[in-house]
Amino acid sequence: RRKAERGVLDFLDLLVKARDALRDRPAVREHFHRRFRHVIIDEFQDTDRLQVEIARLLAGDRPGALVVVGDAKQSIYRFRRAEVRLFRELARERAEKGAVLHLKQNFRSRPAILRFVNRVFGQLIEASDEADQPAYEPIDPPPGLSDEPSVVALRFPAPTAAGGDDLLHAEAGALAAFLAQAARGAHTVRDPGTGADRPSRAGDVLVLTRRLTKVRFLEEAFEAAGLRFTVEGGKSFFDRQEVHETLAVLRAVDD
Repeated sequence: RRKAERGVLDFLDLLVKARDALRDRPAVREHFHRRFRHVIIDEFQDTDRLQVEIARLLAGDRPGALVVVGDAKQSIYRFRRAEVRLFRELARERAEKGAVLHLKQNFRSRPAILRFVNRVFGQLIEASDEADQPAYEPIDPPPGLSDEPSVVALRFPAPTAAGGDDLLHAEAGALAAFLAQAARGAHTVRDPGTGADRPSRAGDVLVLTRRLTKVRFLEEAFEAAGLRFTVEGGKSFFDRQEVHETLAVLRAVDD
């Protein structure tokens, strides 16, 4: 009543009114059937009953008009009324008509990593109707990749029982030396554009840090090794020399 008095709608109201308009007014359905030949929905495991009803009304009974993509194992929005059971029911319904494709091709990881993932999660993830948990489906590696080990251990000398800043300095220096070799082509990588093998270069490397508050150790080591780099989201952004100079110029302009 208060929302009606103020003339406002919340997100759920918008869904209800959209559903009502499509359900109760044939002219509205026909308009959108002409406008949209196909309805394609990603992350379908996160839909609720109203959203599924709207999708069905938009698509109508036209064969192939509704295409959904989803993974029941990734359903995390129950607090937003999402029901993974809806996705699984639709998948079973479409499977009876031969209209379900299982997308098992991985484009990100090497075979050795995927073997580990399949072995571990094949045991951990068990199908359960009570918990709306689907069975685990093994992931296939990208074609044409070598089957060599996918993890390299970074070994470096460090002071005995080193801790704190000393260890961070040693680790950063060792990583900078490793990346300097990679920048000079010491490793073979698969070019993301051509798919062909080629010598590594600096632009192939991404470094993930445990915490951004300690990123200055890496910055100092990379600068000392002559490596060009950029920091995304670093806490030391305002400590950089170029930022100090830019701020000085802006203050002069503002004065």
